[in-house]
Amino acid sequence: MRSVAILMSGIALTVPTLVAASNTAALQLVRGVHPVMAVTLDGHTPARMLIDTGAGRTVIAAGLVPRGAVVDICLTDTVCVKNLPVDTYASTYSKPQPGYYNGLIGWDILSKLVTTIDYRSAQVHFGTPGTGSRLAYSLDQWGRPQAPITIAGKPLGDMLLDTGGSYVRVTDAQSQQLGDRFIAHGQEVSLTMGAPEMTTLSAPVPVCSALVCAADVVLQRARWPAVGGAYFRNFKVTLDGPGGAFYLLPDAPGAMRNALLRFGLQLSPDDASQILLVASASPAGRAAVQTTERLLSINGKALEGLGYLGAMALLEDAGTPVVELQLQGVGSARTLVLRSVDSD
Repeated sequence: MRSVAILMSGIALTVPTLVAASNTAALQLVRGVHPVMAVTLDGHTPARMLIDTGAGRTVIAAGLVPRGAVVDICLTDTVCVKNLPVDTYASTYSKPQPGYYNGLIGWDILSKLVTTIDYRSAQVHFGTPGTGSRLAYSLDQWGRPQAPITIAGKPLGDMLLDTGGSYVRVTDAQSQQLGDRFIAHGQEVSLTMGAPEMTTLSAPVPVCSALVCAADVVLQRARWPAVGGAYFRNFKVTLDGPGGAFYLLPDAPGAMRNALLRFGLQLSPDDASQILLVASASPAGRAAVQTTERLLSINGKALEGLGYLGAMALLEDAGTPVVELQLQGVGSARTLVLRSVDSD
């Protein structure tokens, strides 16, 4: 069996041994909930990867490393995973191009580390002991963390703890169990590792894992259930893999900022020039933006250079209340200016 080593503060350790060294890196919180960090592959290849407890194995875009590769991944200068077998294929969350998701940091790595996601400060810390309420987890059939969840006072059993997810996902059957607690309040295209899915969002409701509750969490009616970032962003979350627990410290994050809420635009993480959804009564909706149009630039910056992550950084920046968009329709291009709903 191939050994995997974690290198922290210059010391190579055989998994699952952990050294509690304090290391910090910046995050881009895409859509306000997806923790994305810059990593280095094999000592020289930069990549942007999503911290995803819902992924059983680490995934890297085909083309960045050889297929079926064993790689070294450095999360910071002093936190490296050595000789890790990874899955390599092309998907929405593992694209080789700069400016897109280049892969997923999966549970195979995270289960060996103590990782704290600080949503409010947009940082990730490695090796810092967890504080707050302890949430013990079990493992599902794919070896991923799960725990009992209660939504709007209704126990719904074990659900996947998924830092890579946007909302708290419930199935049709679970939404029926919730009855009038699930109040439809919008739509969004869900892009998982499978096919795109049009989903229904709810008005905010209380969600609890054990006795740790967040008061206003948006649900998403979708194909499979999971607890995602809409819940976790209410806390400083420590993933203590060796200790078999999540630690949740309440940490009010402020209003969620994403492009759909601010401007009424949902872009495709496969191709940021593609507009997946235009929300009615939003700035984009009032400007009659169409999903048949292609987004060419934002504030004079071409989408080819920005990529999806760059586009999200502009559209979700609180310091950017107004954006100028260049759009290409059938046979003609146009430029329009949108003001975000949170600009007042």
